[in-house]
Amino acid sequence: MKKLSKVLEVLLHSARCRSRCSDPHCHLMKKLFSHSKACTVRSSGGCRHCKKAWLILIMHARNCKESDCVVPRCRDLKQHAKSLAQKPAVV
Repeated sequence: MKKLSKVLEVLLHSARCRSRCSDPHCHLMKKLFSHSKACTVRSSGGCRHCKKAWLILIMHARNCKESDCVVPRCRDLKQHAKSLAQKPAVV
């Protein structure tokens, strides 16, 4: 659990960071999301880097309370989770 909170902390830092940051974790996170933007295989096609990026984003969005969060796709993911929660369960 401690590792997950560190990853989410780095995600938030890297989303806010606009400089050439010397933090190697920030650089790696930015590199992961840069890959995700350009990847043609995508998560649905089995790209492990894209799957990792989506997992990090989903975990962040589940815990995020900010209405105008700077993390990419956070608002989209929160809205999607909200719409799923409002759908009646199919029995």
